[in-house]
Amino acid sequence: AHGGEAVLVVLQLAAVAHGSSLRGTSLVAHAWMIGATLANSSFLLVHEISHDLVFKAEWANRVLGMVAQLPLLAPMAESFRYYHAFHHKALGVEDTDPDIPTAWEEQLLQLPGALGVGVRLVALALNVILYLFRPILLHGPPPVSGFMLLNVALQAAFDAAFLAILGWPGVLYTFWAILFAGGLHPSAAHFISEHVAVDERMLSTGQATASSYNW
Repeated sequence: AHGGEAVLVVLQLAAVAHGSSLRGTSLVAHAWMIGATLANSSFLLVHEISHDLVFKAEWANRVLGMVAQLPLLAPMAESFRYYHAFHHKALGVEDTDPDIPTAWEEQLLQLPGALGVGVRLVALALNVILYLFRPILLHGPPPVSGFMLLNVALQAAFDAAFLAILGWPGVLYTFWAILFAGGLHPSAAHFISEHVAVDERMLSTGQATASSYNW
C-alpha cells in the first residue's frame, strides 16, 4: 500500500548511478533536469511523513522518513520534524517561523534596483542552505533522542555504502540535485508561492505563510 516511497528512493538511486557517470556540464545538466525533480519529491515526501500521514503509528512514520531521506545523504528527517513544528506553531511570525526569511534577511532581500535583484537571485539559488541553517539560528540545535541517533546511524551506514559504490561523483551529483531542488528549478516554485508575498494585498487574501515582499 505504501510502495510509492520505495519507488522514489529507487528512482533517485538510479538517477545518481547514471548521472554520476557523467562529467562537467553534463553531470550538472542531468542533476538539474532529473536529479533535482526527484530530490524535490523527496523533500515533499519527508514533509508529508513528518505530519504522520502515511502510517497510523508515529514510530512507523518516523522510520519511514529516515528511509525516504536516504538518497539525500543527510540525516534530516528527524530534525525537519522537530523544526517544522515551529512553522505550524508560529505561522508567519518573523524570527520564529523557520520557513520564512528572518528580519535581517528581509532587509537584504528588499534592497532596491539591480543589487536587490541580484541578492534575491542568490538567495533563491542558495535557498536550501538558508533553509538548513535558519532553524538552527532561530531555535538552536535539535534535542538528542533515540530517533535522532537512529536517524544519524542509518544515514551514516547508507552514506558509507553510497560512497563505496558511487564514489565522490555520486556525492557531487547529489549536491547539485539538492541545491537545484530547493532553488533555481521549476519544482522549487512552491517555496516562493507558499512563503513569499508579492505585495501587501497578498497578506489580506489568505496567503498565511508569507511575510517577505520581494518577488
